[in-house]
Amino acid sequence: MQVSQSEPAVLHALVAVGTLDERRDVYLQDVSYTRSVVIDHPPETGASFHPQQEQHNDPFALSQYNKAIAHLANAMNSSASNSIDTALLVCILFVCVECLRGDYAPALKHFRGGMSIALAAAGEGGPNSRASQSTAIRERLMPFFNRLELLCQLYGQRPEYVYGLEPSETLPGVFHSIVEARDSIVHLMNISIRLIHTTKFRRYRDEILLDDIVQHNEVVSCLHTWKQLLDRFLATSPPSSHHTEAATILEIQRIATLTWLNRALVPEESAADADIPLYEQAVRLAESLQIPDHSQAITSTTKSTLPASTFLFDMEIVSPLYLVAIKCRDPSIRRRAIAVLRHTVRREGLWDSVKAAAIAERVMQIEEQGLPTLDGSVLPEEGARVANCHIDSGPGLSPSGHKVTFFTMPDGVRGRWHTWDEWVELQR
Repeated sequence: MQVSQSEPAVLHALVAVGTLDERRDVYLQDVSYTRSVVIDHPPETGASFHPQQEQHNDPFALSQYNKAIAHLANAMNSSASNSIDTALLVCILFVCVECLRGDYAPALKHFRGGMSIALAAAGEGGPNSRASQSTAIRERLMPFFNRLELLCQLYGQRPEYVYGLEPSETLPGVFHSIVEARDSIVHLMNISIRLIHTTKFRRYRDEILLDDIVQHNEVVSCLHTWKQLLDRFLATSPPSSHHTEAATILEIQRIATLTWLNRALVPEESAADADIPLYEQAVRLAESLQIPDHSQAITSTTKSTLPASTFLFDMEIVSPLYLVAIKCRDPSIRRRAIAVLRHTVRREGLWDSVKAAAIAERVMQIEEQGLPTLDGSVLPEEGARVANCHIDSGPGLSPSGHKVTFFTMPDGVRGRWHTWDEWVELQR
């Protein structure tokens, strides 16, 4: 807010974000998606299949957005010393604008553009490097871009630049704040997902290297050390409900990261079964959070019953719970994860909770076909499990239709891939 008083690009970008956020809350008062169905014949590409199109192209918000772009261009052409800081801040706000609009391609483009600016300004070693030439950028703005990178990586985007930190460099001797603990776990998650991307295909070809194993073990060790540091911080800090809730969210993220890493070096989907206790722990922690039930709030005539916001810049629990719901084959635990997602009607960056719940439900249906019982005593066979699914969503505040490509290996991990597309439609 302070910067917006002197930087018109920031001011207009903030107004665009605020307007779209209000539009999203108003829209969600009128629309409640309580179930999802699979359409046998997906509509042609570009066809509108939304029963109620969202007003994500609000004229006033778009006019403010365009003004911000124009002012940013002027700022970048000037010789002002703060032009780089302004550009990075506006890029972050532009990402928020596109996330609120539900248009992910421009959001990713803004992220990449901002990161390119940060890389050029930071100098040798990358913006996260301790040898970075720009301390201000590294300390003030890079935490935002690190969190954006995390959201983008979870959406399938693989960064092409060097991260600049080793796992051990992400851990201080002691945490002095919950923010410091958050920034540390974000680093560890980014490093972990980069490793997962590296081994994504090689694990199916028996091409895992010794370096992969060494880095894997180092990151896992750092995640355990991170937990010890957080516990010490909480034990020595005054009791705080804010700290308790924030620590719970961070612990869910740490547990999810461990489960991702535990599958990173092996091709079998059944390897995830060893982590069922971790999945249950993550779901139990998510259930303990006091998250407003938006599906009940929208039926009330009093606007004050709505959650304060349905959009968050940061990743909190949506993507971790989505990955629990698609990878944990215990019927009870995955249904609990989906239930939390269903009642958490909000968007965290690029991740929408209702969409995540719908896709996870479809994965569950596919995998549980033919199971003799759902008491957890029998889990899906390897060939019946969904190894991956790619989500292609149209723009909108909370789009109702999603094209999903599913990947399975019906003949086992040494067999052929089987892929098919479905259209998952959210309905009232």
